[in-house]
Amino acid sequence: MRNFKLELKKDVEYQKRLLSEYEKELEGLPEGSLSRYQVGKKTYYKYMVRKSGRRMQRHVKHTEVELIEALCRKAFLKHSVCIMQKNIKAQEKLLDIYRSYSREHVLKELKPIYAEGAAEPTVTADIRRKQNDAIARAVHSELLTQPTLAGFCVRSKSETIIVNMMTGRRVRFVYEEPICLEIPGRGRVTMHPDFVIYLDSGEIIIWEHLGMLSSDSYTKAQARKLQMYHLAGYTLGKNLFLTADNADGTLDVTVISRVIDEICERGGCYGV
Repeated sequence: MRNFKLELKKDVEYQKRLLSEYEKELEGLPEGSLSRYQVGKKTYYKYMVRKSGRRMQRHVKHTEVELIEALCRKAFLKHSVCIMQKNIKAQEKLLDIYRSYSREHVLKELKPIYAEGAAEPTVTADIRRKQNDAIARAVHSELLTQPTLAGFCVRSKSETIIVNMMTGRRVRFVYEEPICLEIPGRGRVTMHPDFVIYLDSGEIIIWEHLGMLSSDSYTKAQARKLQMYHLAGYTLGKNLFLTADNADGTLDVTVISRVIDEICERGGCYGV
């Protein structure tokens, strides 16, 4: 789960630094304000300022471009300062009253008798049932030879690493779950994604990891598969994630870790 309070503190600190910079810059900008009016197709500006309690105004010459820019900049800064001052006040109040809803923090606040019995299982019964069904219906199940920490076997060493990383981060996923997609012009088509990620919102993310890209037949099959996802309304980076082995067959775990970070931020992990 995201550390909301930490992110909020960082934003408050950033706004305070920016606020200080804007206020300092405002000190060097001219007093007064602008108005403008049209005469035919021409635009004219008036400069207004208070002196000795009186409101003075004059026309701005066409050569006074710097004055116009300075007053426009001042208006932008003043409005930004007003927004940030209100933001900071509201955010600091929220920081005082905000309470984490993570599993760890909630369990700490429960009485021991309830906390001991409220520990969430690593995998819910529904996900376990989906996974068992997927394994039972696997295509070429004899190729599921690589054991994982999740308790089932996958097809490649790269998938083993990915499954182990997701298991460690408590991602809510099912490996090779058959799903039916509605394809325009073709009706319902059953697909077997590498991973189906279940989000808190009830939506799913499909994650395909490509290996054996040196094989033309494999690459063509994967291209067709991705086209089917696209026709069914899945978009790369939104609800369709794509990763691949390196050219030498190795796996960049930093890339995988970033994908898992994104999944967790989107609500695809059990509370931790």
